[in-house]
Amino acid sequence: MNIAIIGGGLSGTLVAYYMLLADRQPATLYLFEREQRQLARGIAYRDSNKRHVLNVPASAMNLYNLPSGDFYQWLQKNTHADFSPDDFVPRNLFGSYLKELFERQLTKSHTVKIKIISDEVIDIEKTGALLSVSTKSGTSYTVAKAVLATGILPPADTFALTPDVIHSGLYQTNPWNYRYLNRLKMNQHVTLVGSGLTMLDHAVELLNDKGNFSVTAFSRRGFLPLAHRPYSAYDFPDYNISVTEDIGALLANIRRYYSTHKSNGLNWRDLIDRIRSQAPELWKGLNEVSKKRFIRHLKPYWEIHRHRAPQRVLQLLARATQEGRFKLMKGYVKKVEVKGHRLSIQLATSSNTSFITTDYLLNSSGLQQDIALTSDPLLQKLLERKYMIPDRNLLGIQTDDSGALISAEGKKNIFTLGALRRASEFECTAAKEISRQAFMFSEVLLTN
Repeated sequence: MNIAIIGGGLSGTLVAYYMLLADRQPATLYLFEREQRQLARGIAYRDSNKRHVLNVPASAMNLYNLPSGDFYQWLQKNTHADFSPDDFVPRNLFGSYLKELFERQLTKSHTVKIKIISDEVIDIEKTGALLSVSTKSGTSYTVAKAVLATGILPPADTFALTPDVIHSGLYQTNPWNYRYLNRLKMNQHVTLVGSGLTMLDHAVELLNDKGNFSVTAFSRRGFLPLAHRPYSAYDFPDYNISVTEDIGALLANIRRYYSTHKSNGLNWRDLIDRIRSQAPELWKGLNEVSKKRFIRHLKPYWEIHRHRAPQRVLQLLARATQEGRFKLMKGYVKKVEVKGHRLSIQLATSSNTSFITTDYLLNSSGLQQDIALTSDPLLQKLLERKYMIPDRNLLGIQTDDSGALISAEGKKNIFTLGALRRASEFECTAAKEISRQAFMFSEVLLTN
């Protein structure tokens, strides 16, 4: 059996790793990764910048079906730093750990083999029960199944780009390209679209730089992620957060449980993490009206509680705010114009309009969820062929419980994991959830 894994970052590497670990029946895995520096690391874990740290403590960075604390044990054996279990360590260290896991398993597998291909997949076509996978170099591969492990898609532009803004060189849409830093001059001002974890990466970089930069960030709600803080584990007696189709009833149940137990030592972070483990079943149980209500009203609050940030990062922003070097605003971009050598941004809310004059504008609004706006040529082709169907709530694409793409185009032999499955799983962008999905694939993909 030949299987294509498209993308060699975290998602693709973990699919390959668990299949090598299963080693149950003969199979050849074609692992496609166009950027070799991302192989077995991905965008998030390839960066050697020590200021870019994991968003969870080292001891909590666990992969599915591996011993708890395995990454932290690896840190102790393979680094000279004296990290504590509660430390937020540089992200590239997790990339090194993942790479070592993968390469070690490569040498142990007997029946599952891997061919790593440094090329970009640009099309997949169904030919009967098989798939023809085409690459940018002009090579085609015939496989039985394919896995889209494309990771988090760059955000789409949040406003209409005029030709003068495009050609000004003062705006960047890709938040994972840090080359813009080389263009900045001392004391310049940078504006960041978004106020989540992606924005924090850039704010940390800019505010720690010797260039004395100032930063403005904005989002529609103007929320920052809440802080990670240690908490004592709770036993969760009489835990009753269960599936219901009504989001109002679910929210009331969560609030009631927290109100009852917080005086006994329940930390809201512990409760959020417990609910996170149930997220797929809770999300699937909601009716469509409730899902829309959650996205419209509650999703920003869930994001800042669930996707928390290290305290030292938020403390850096607090100091920069006092120094007048960081400002957080609320609003959305109504218009951007070039004014001389700078950009003028018109920012709007429901009640007023304000203006920001900036030397550089970066879209750091996080992952792109509306698949119809993707610029990825492969995903565009799959949409065109109707091999994938956009989710009606703009949370990726429609998939079944196995991760297979739902379409009207024959056999279900194209699969995906991670961010593209958010419509069915909701919480599926962190290493913990992705590794669980990848483990499940080791069973699904090796079954005829």
